[in-house]
Amino acid sequence: MAPKSPRTYKARTQESIHVPAQIRESDLDPRLGGLYHIRGRYFFNDDRSIIELPEMIEVQLESYKYFLDHLLNQAFVDAFPIDDFSGEKVSIYYKSLSIEEPKYSISECKRKNLNYEAPFKAKFEMLNKVSGEIKEQEVYMGGVPLMTEQGTFIVNGVERVIVNQIIRSNGIFMVNDAKNVGSFAMKIIPAKGSWFEIEIEKKGAIMVKVDKKRKIPVTVLLRAHGLESDAEIIQAFSGNPDFLSKHIGPTIEKDKTKSRLEALYALYKLIRPGDLGTDERVEQLFATTFFDIKKFDLGEVARMKIKRKFGVDIAYEGDGRFLQLADLVEGLKYLMSLQFRLPGFSVDDIDHLENRRVRSVGELVSDRIKVGITRLEKIAKDRMTILELDDATPGTFINARPVTAVLKEFFGTSQLSQFM
Repeated sequence: MAPKSPRTYKARTQESIHVPAQIRESDLDPRLGGLYHIRGRYFFNDDRSIIELPEMIEVQLESYKYFLDHLLNQAFVDAFPIDDFSGEKVSIYYKSLSIEEPKYSISECKRKNLNYEAPFKAKFEMLNKVSGEIKEQEVYMGGVPLMTEQGTFIVNGVERVIVNQIIRSNGIFMVNDAKNVGSFAMKIIPAKGSWFEIEIEKKGAIMVKVDKKRKIPVTVLLRAHGLESDAEIIQAFSGNPDFLSKHIGPTIEKDKTKSRLEALYALYKLIRPGDLGTDERVEQLFATTFFDIKKFDLGEVARMKIKRKFGVDIAYEGDGRFLQLADLVEGLKYLMSLQFRLPGFSVDDIDHLENRRVRSVGELVSDRIKVGITRLEKIAKDRMTILELDDATPGTFINARPVTAVLKEFFGTSQLSQFM
């Protein structure tokens, strides 16, 4: 017997699963409690309504809308104010952002080989620290691409789509120590800034490496964050005597610092070896390394994962994008619990999808905007050194070309920007 053609089979399959909106009395089978049947096929559901398919491009549309409404403005908020190199001449502050209507429609952009974008302007305020004069100006920053209703962009008259990217999540992770078999380590991976690797030595002392530099006792980091004395450190881990005797005690013995200032000097020497630090410099370096959004950002996703992993509601300042003392304490407790093989504690699989996340179009474009603003900041600082301040305005120092250049590069040549 010759096999049925795919077309015939497909047609019959579609016909067999068709469910009419109104069921005839003859379709009901009283022997089966009134279940209805069509051509011998019985249906066990009472609801015969068709399930609506979800909007597949909703993720793209919502992500880019969030970028235009929030992330674009936040990128400027995080980068400003901009000061000159000396910090004594001029400062530029960001005030607000406005996006205008696009000059051309989608059909016009396709016909004329243009970009479908909207002009946007930013308002800045310049403070002349020498004269005390304040000037305010709105500066044209270029065009921000707009998304069509189909989730695409029009670049040089051609439709393009931005592909989502899967990356490793930020946060605090527990892993097996590759150098010390049978031991465990903790990695603190922020969205931006220094990485921290905390590991346990064979004799029990807990050491930390900042950006793969030499190791120092983790108690140095705890003292710098506020647990200044040995008694305060012991009190923080007093819930388990084994933690104190096996790990915290040996770590304190190896730590030569005995105050917060000494701990700050130890961190300064680690991060900037060879530099002579002063009290002001070491305090400033610690503040910029851990609490300056331009230098360090734990990330919103990391804060959520930390709360879920440790099972405690850690109190944090602001929006939780900085590393808190409680994060270190709870992380060390978890690490030592792993070392003692306590039930309920496990290592993380970095390659598991649980520890990865999707970066959608809004976040991808926001990251490129931040790169452009960083270049803009460098140009502004150079101009502050060279140009006279008497007749200067914010537009004298703010150059929009780096921002427009990174957007053009991303939408035009990035691997994540694909032709439709």
